[in-house]
Amino acid sequence: MVAVIDKQLIDFLDGGKYHVNAEMISETEEQRTNFAHLTNLGCEHHFGDLDSSQRRRPSASMHHHTSVQLLKRNRIPMMKWLSEMKPDNRHSILISARKGGREM
Repeated sequence: MVAVIDKQLIDFLDGGKYHVNAEMISETEEQRTNFAHLTNLGCEHHFGDLDSSQRRRPSASMHHHTSVQLLKRNRIPMMKWLSEMKPDNRHSILISARKGGREM
């Protein structure tokens, strides 16, 4: 197992072209990557949800499936973002979203 990891991650280990010491990473760069998952389980959850959605609604479009998944995963932050907007901006964004949805 160690040999496989060494072979696959050679560029990221000591001496590799993408290797960076922790001391060299700035605080802003570190904060930029806080949202990133440490494992691939986050991606696996998305594929599992998409598979489940496609089985429940086999004739629905991919636009429908991705919209459902995005709302399922992001509805709370999205609603917070919308509620903090000025009413004029919120209204124009919602109109634009409805128009864009029809075009899709």
